[in-house]
Amino acid sequence: MSTSQSVSVTLKLDRALAQIAAKRFFSRKFGAVGFLALAVILASFLVGLIFAPGHVATWFIGALLLLAVTLVPLAYRSIKNATLQMVELLGDDPRVELTATAEGLILRMADEPTEVLWEELDTLWLFDDVWLLFVDRGSFLVLPRDQLSAAFCELLLERMRRHHVRVK
Repeated sequence: MSTSQSVSVTLKLDRALAQIAAKRFFSRKFGAVGFLALAVILASFLVGLIFAPGHVATWFIGALLLLAVTLVPLAYRSIKNATLQMVELLGDDPRVELTATAEGLILRMADEPTEVLWEELDTLWLFDDVWLLFVDRGSFLVLPRDQLSAAFCELLLERMRRHHVRVK
C-alpha cells in the first residue's frame, strides 16, 4: 500500500447508532468482570443478612451494593447521553466525511475540517457492528462498520498499527 494513499468514507450517524455505540462502550468498559463483582457484592450482602443481620459489615456491604446499583445505571446513562449529544450536534445533516491520510484522519462535519494526527489517537475498539476510535481515553468517534469500505478499513488498521495505536 502506498504511503501517500488516502481513502475517504462518508458516515451517516443517527440516534440508533449512538445507542449501539454506548452499549458497546459500556459492555467493554464494565463487562463481565463488573457484573461478576456486582454479583459477589449481592451474594455477600445476602449471606450477611442470613448469618449476621445486625453486623456492621453486613450494612457496609449493603451500602456498597446500593451505591453500585445506583452508579452503574448513572454511568451508562451518562455515556449514552454524551454519544447522543454528539449526533444531535450534527443537526439536520448527520454526515461526517472521514479521510485517512499519511499524517492522520481528517474529519469534515458541516464543511468544517478537523485533523487528528495518528500519534494523537489512543485506541480503536473493534466490534462487528461498530468501531469506536478514541482520541483520548474519554472521548470516541463512532465508526459504523457497515459504512466503512474495505479499503478504508485496511488503510486505517495499517496506519494505526504503524503508529502503535492500540487495536482491541
